[in-house]
Amino acid sequence: FLFSRDSFEKTKPQKEDVIAGWRPKVVG
Repeated sequence: FLFSRDSFEKTKPQKEDVIAGWRPKVVG
């Protein structure tokens, strides 16, 4: 990740949404 720890914690929910979006593509 190119984000600092503070930025990661701040955007964590957003990251989870992104993961939820691309995971089906990777798994499928």
